[in-house]
Amino acid sequence: SGIKTPALVTNLNDYYAQPCAETVVAGIMALYRGIDRFSVLKNDARWIGYPMRAGLQLLMHKKVIILGSGNIARQAAKILGGFDCDITFFARTAPDAALRTAEQLAAALPEADIVIGCLPGTAQTRGLFTTAMIHKMKPSALFCNIGRGNLLEDEGALVDALMNKKIGGAVLDVTAKEPLPENHPLWKCANTILSQHTGGGNITEQEGIAHFFLDNLTSFKKGHALKNVIQLEKGY
Repeated sequence: SGIKTPALVTNLNDYYAQPCAETVVAGIMALYRGIDRFSVLKNDARWIGYPMRAGLQLLMHKKVIILGSGNIARQAAKILGGFDCDITFFARTAPDAALRTAEQLAAALPEADIVIGCLPGTAQTRGLFTTAMIHKMKPSALFCNIGRGNLLEDEGALVDALMNKKIGGAVLDVTAKEPLPENHPLWKCANTILSQHTGGGNITEQEGIAHFFLDNLTSFKKGHALKNVIQLEKGY
């Protein structure tokens, strides 16, 4: 007939919100409570617990900036709320976002204990977290990214900050290049959790994806609204 009907494209964003949020919080807790180091000590059968006590931190009452306001960001904020964290969202349009511009974000960074990237990979978010922003973070602050690996303007600047203890650590589920090459300096960075883009994983992941698809297929056949329709012009 020559008539073209635009295709509907959906994603699984809210399906992955809970596991991604748990992954980034687990990474933060591992760094604060020394779990990453205790794991290595166990493999080496070394007992040096008491000297480490003074360096352990609490997640309670930490100031957190979350980049993004989608499902993952909201679920992470919900979990962190249980630790009475002070949450600030960075988002261009979300009504409750206190930070809306890169300038406002940069001004807020020196006070943040934790920065969590939960942004999609779009032309607007690519390289949004600049080297100058990394330099504004305080020496004890954590940089976390559960969104997309292209959030950083220069991943090398993060490596430099970690290697030279300009920031406190990092929790990275995503990186600029994946799989991360064997010779990449991030492997050697102390106080760094690399969860290898597994943030959305759980033991029922594939079963859940199938159910999600079938539910959307049923809605499509009935002419009902679909869940998680992508706006292609926005990129998510």
